[in-house]
Amino acid sequence: MMGDFQDLPLENLSTLSQEVYLPLICNPENQEGWPEVITKEVTDNFHKFIANSTLSVLPLPSAAPFALFQTPVALPAASRSPLTSR
Repeated sequence: MMGDFQDLPLENLSTLSQEVYLPLICNPENQEGWPEVITKEVTDNFHKFIANSTLSVLPLPSAAPFALFQTPVALPAASRSPLTSR
């Protein structure tokens, strides 16, 4: 195999695994002579590998919910505790 994995190596690994290796591993002709237990274990472990190598990018939360904590809030005199009113 030849190719470049310059910019996004994990994304390229995921694509290569799903589009090249998975069809080879899951092809019944390539599994001839394998016991059923081995076939199931190899394919299950490879699916787990693909799931773990796939990137999930979640969006960052906006700053809006945190804006409430940046402005000090003055409490009315009636709601102050006896310790702070002295």
